Order: sequence, then C-alpha cells, then structure tokens
Amino acid sequence: MLEILIEFADGIDVPADHIDAGRTNPGTLQATGGRVPLAMIHAGTQRPAQAYSQVNNRDTWYWIDDTDVLQNGLSPS
Repeated sequence: MLEILIEFADGIDVPADHIDAGRTNPGTLQATGGRVPLAMIHAGTQRPAQAYSQVNNRDTWYWIDDTDVLQNGLSPS
C-alpha cells in the first residue's frame, strides 16, 4: 500500500507558496523533472470543472483530471 501512495505522491503539483512557507517539500516531479507519474495530481485555488477526484485543503484544490484517468488507464470502477 505504501508503494502505491508513493507512486501517486510523485505526481503531485505542489503549490510554490506551500514550499516557500515550509509546509512541504517539492514533489519528485518538480525537484527532478522525473518520469511520468501514475496520475498527475493538479493543484490550484479554483475548484476544478472536470475532475475524476478532488479535495480541498487549506484553500487549495487538488484533483486528478478526467483525462488523466483515461490516459493512464486508471479504471473509474
């Protein structure tokens, strides 16, 4: 289970202000320009219009876009 969470964590678009405030470290993707993640987890201040899954935390929306789900073969079962 931990490995699955780590795979998803590689694709988190970490907001720059969260990094600057010391709330988190850059995601692997941002730090290294790494490989294509299992699913890209986007971040922004506006609620996403088309999301497979979404959550709001501290005035920041995090989501997996519908197209990411289909593109990466994740099944919305």
